[in-house]
Amino acid sequence: VVFLTEGVFDACRLTERGYSALAVLSNNTGWDLKNWLGMLNRKVVAVCDNDDAGKRLAKFGDVAVFCEDHDLGDSTDEFVNRTSTLFHFRQLLVVIPFHFHIL
Repeated sequence: VVFLTEGVFDACRLTERGYSALAVLSNNTGWDLKNWLGMLNRKVVAVCDNDDAGKRLAKFGDVAVFCEDHDLGDSTDEFVNRTSTLFHFRQLLVVIPFHFHIL
């Protein structure tokens, strides 16, 4: 899983917990970003503010999580932990059976 955020402080909240996160640093992302993310061969979870820019960012993730009235950088530790852990373990549940199926 790689988390996609709007700002660097949002991404820092996730990377300080050991998760991979990217900050787009723009609210005018293009389809080049979508193509690049596709080459990562990882599920992309867009963690979005609940505004127009967040709705645009959501299109770049396989899954989108919207913060209700604040951004991830201002969220409580409980919210950050719950969000990151939920999607990290959901990804493991998808990947592990797939690998066992191939072997």
